[in-house]
Amino acid sequence: MKYPKQLEDLISMFEKLPTIGRKSAERLAFYILFNFKEEDINVLSQCLNNIKNDIKICKNCGVICEEEECSICKDATRENILLIVESVKDVLVFERTLKYHGLYHVLNGLISIDDDEKLAILENRVKKLGVEEIILALPSSLKGDLTKHYIKKVLEDKEVYSIAYGVPVGASIEYVDDITILKSLEGKRKI
Repeated sequence: MKYPKQLEDLISMFEKLPTIGRKSAERLAFYILFNFKEEDINVLSQCLNNIKNDIKICKNCGVICEEEECSICKDATRENILLIVESVKDVLVFERTLKYHGLYHVLNGLISIDDDEKLAILENRVKKLGVEEIILALPSSLKGDLTKHYIKKVLEDKEVYSIAYGVPVGASIEYVDDITILKSLEGKRKI
């Protein structure tokens, strides 16, 4: 038996999500079909539209926000330290500690050898902000270490630190607990 086209289309859309295979996509689609009321479907549809239309990327740091500039960049009380992270989720991890009060720069992915644009954007931002201290909070992996190397080379006249390694090798920062994150910031080391 073939599924109706509308159900098959929904299953196909769910399969595009990370870690969702065919069976999970079917479960989600059937759950919506049999358990969601029309109101729930309308709210879900509106949420999907809103997330695409109303969420922006901060023009300065790359954090998600609802305006052109995020609340962190607008906050004049922030220290003039720049924490460079791989993803927006990493910013949320550091903010949750309530101990880091500097600025952020989100790379939105690690840097490869031919990624001159990301490096130029970062270099221009560092010059514009006039920061002297930069902390790299990037994964301890081959790509993470190469990214650190490229950034250090571009910002060679600045104080560049890396967070300490209580963060497991190869682990994504978003999955590390708050205490480990806090200790890794406290134990930063100069590169």
